[in-house]
Amino acid sequence: MVKKFYDFVKNSLIPFSQLKGFKGTEYTYPLLYGITGVNIPNKEEINHALERVKEEIGGFSADALWLAELVTSLKDGERFFLVDDAFRWLCVALNEGINGWALLMGKEEKDEVFQLIKKLQEKKLKVFVTGSVVEGTEEFPESVTSFGSSQTGLIYFAQLLVRYALIYGRVPVGDLHEISHSIEENAPGVIFVVGELSSIERLLVQGMLSLGTPVLGLHHTQNLVGPLIVSQTISDMVDKAWRLPNIRARLVFEATPDVPVLVGKVFSHEEILKDDIGLRLEGSLFSFIVTRPSLTVQEDAVTVLGEVKKASTFCVLVELGNRDVDDPMTLWVGRILRRVINYANGIKVKSKGNRIIDLIMTKDALKSGFTLEHLGNLIKTELRNDFPAIGPIHITFILNKEDAKKMHPEICSFIEKRKNKIKNITEESESVFYGCTRCRSFSLAHACTVTPERPSQCGVRPWYMIKAHAILDPGSVYEPCVLIDKGKCLDPLLGEYEGVNHSTERRTGGRVKRIYLHSIFDFPHTACSCFQNIAFHIPEVDGIGLMPRDFKGEAPNGMTWTKLANKVAGRQCLDGVASFSVEYLYSQKFFQGDGGYSRVVWMTDHLKKIAGNAIPEKFRRSIATEKDITTIEELKTFIKKNRDPENL
Repeated sequence: MVKKFYDFVKNSLIPFSQLKGFKGTEYTYPLLYGITGVNIPNKEEINHALERVKEEIGGFSADALWLAELVTSLKDGERFFLVDDAFRWLCVALNEGINGWALLMGKEEKDEVFQLIKKLQEKKLKVFVTGSVVEGTEEFPESVTSFGSSQTGLIYFAQLLVRYALIYGRVPVGDLHEISHSIEENAPGVIFVVGELSSIERLLVQGMLSLGTPVLGLHHTQNLVGPLIVSQTISDMVDKAWRLPNIRARLVFEATPDVPVLVGKVFSHEEILKDDIGLRLEGSLFSFIVTRPSLTVQEDAVTVLGEVKKASTFCVLVELGNRDVDDPMTLWVGRILRRVINYANGIKVKSKGNRIIDLIMTKDALKSGFTLEHLGNLIKTELRNDFPAIGPIHITFILNKEDAKKMHPEICSFIEKRKNKIKNITEESESVFYGCTRCRSFSLAHACTVTPERPSQCGVRPWYMIKAHAILDPGSVYEPCVLIDKGKCLDPLLGEYEGVNHSTERRTGGRVKRIYLHSIFDFPHTACSCFQNIAFHIPEVDGIGLMPRDFKGEAPNGMTWTKLANKVAGRQCLDGVASFSVEYLYSQKFFQGDGGYSRVVWMTDHLKKIAGNAIPEKFRRSIATEKDITTIEELKTFIKKNRDPENL
C-alpha cells in the first residue's frame, strides 16, 4: 500500500516548478495549509513527508493526503476543485434542508451504489462520488457530485472538511490534533466505503480517519485502522451514519392535504398550456390575496362567496384567529400563502403583490373533482406545515365583483396600515428583538440578532419573518427563530443591549458573550456565510471600506471578497470586520457607533449607487470607489482632496 503510493507521488511530482496551487481560494493548497501551516512546500518538505510515508512513521497518513493534493493539482488542475465561494454555499445549503455530506468510494455493483445513493438522499444528505465507484458508471443522478475516477479524488472531499475546520471551527493552521477534533465533532462529512479500494485509496481513507472523519465500511475493514464502523447491509450503514454527532439529523414529516390531485412544491412553477385549460377565473381591479389577523375567527373554515360558473372576479382572504398574530407578521404569512396556493398539480393562481391576476385549472384537475373547497383545505394544511402553531384559519374566496368592490377599501386600508407600522418601527419602540440561528448548522459561533434597524445580514429574513416563525413555528429545526428580550440598553450608540448579550451567549454555546449591533470594532456582530456585504477597517486612513459579495477586484488595501469572507465567516471577528445586508445601508443607525457614513472612505461603485441618497450629501463626493483609486496612497490623496477639513 505505502510503496505504491510512494512511487506514485515520487514520479508525479517531477515537474516541481509547476506547483502553483488552486485558484479561487485563500488557501493555495487547503490540505497542506491546514495540516502543516505551509502554503507552498519546498523540495525538502516534500521529501521529508515522502520518507515518513515510506517508513510509516509519525502522521504519515495525513502527510499522504497533502502529498496527494499536490499530485492531483498537477493532474486534474481546476477540474473538480470547489472554490471558496462554492464551498461556502455548500455550507449554506446545510440551512436549506441538507443534513450532511456523504462521499461514496470503492468498487461495487451499480445497483448497490444506487440503492445507497437513494437512501442517503432520503435522509437529505448531499452525495459525492469518486475513485473506483465512478468507473463503469456512465452517469449518476443530477444531484450527485462526482470528483472523477482518479484514485486521489478523495482529496477534494478532504479539502471541504479541512476548510470547514479552518473557517467555521477557527482551528489554528498546522494543529492536526485540533483539526481532527473539529472535523469529528462538527464538520458535516462522512465517508462510505461500499467496495474494494485500491491501495492508494486505502491509504488516503486511512488519512481521513486520522483527521477524525467518520468512515463506514460495507462487510469488512479492508485493513483500515481507527474508528471505522462496519455494517453488513446498506440500510444499516445509513442508519448508523444518521446517528453520528456531526450529521445534522433533521427530518420533518409534513401533513398532506386531502385533495384529488397530486400536491407538492414541485408543482409551484408548473406551466399550464393553453390547450389544457379547463377553467379560468380572471381577477379584476378589486381582486386581492391578503392575510390578516381576526379576533372573530374561532375555528378552521372555508367559505366560497359566489358561484364558479357566474364568477366575475377572484379574491382570496385568509384570516388568522391566533391572538399572538399582529399585522406585520401577516405580511410574511401572506408570502407563504402565495407560494403554497400553487402546490396542487393543475391549479395555478397568478398574482402580483397583493393583487390576483387569475386562477387557472386544467381539464384533468376539473375532471378529478377539484373544487375551491379543496384549494382552501390545501392552503390550511400547507400553512400549518410551515406554521404549526398558527391557530384557526378562515379562508374566504370571493367570486362576485360587487362583493370584492365593497371589501376593497377595507383591504387597502389594512395593507397601508401594515406598511406604515413596518416603516415606522424602531429599536426604541420595540421591547423585543428577533434571533435566528438557522446558520448554526455550520457557524457554531454565530447567532443572528435582527432588529427593525439592523436587518439580517443575508438580506432575505426580515424581522417580521423571524417574529412569525418564533411565534408560529417554535422549536423548528429548519427555522430556528426566537424572540429576544432586549433588556437594558448598555450603549445606544454602539447598539449594545443586556438581553442581546445574554441571548448571544446562550445561542452560541458560550462562544460569544457580547456584541455591538452598530459597530465593526471590539465586539462586532457575528457572521455566517450568507452575508451580502462586508465592512472592514482600513487602518492606513482610519476609515471603513464596504465591499459586496459580487465584487471581483481588490480594495485599496489589497483585500478581496474571499479574504474578507474567510476572515469573518462563522465567528465574531475582532479585527474591525463585520458583515451586513444591503438594506442596512438605508438604516438610520448604519454603523453609527463608528461614525456612520462619515467614517466610510471607500466602497464599490455599484454599492455606492445602490446606497444613493442614504449617503448624506456632504459625504457622497468624498467616498472613493474602485473607479477613482486603486492604492492606499491614492486613497490618502483622494480623501485629502475631497473631504472637508472638519470631516477628516
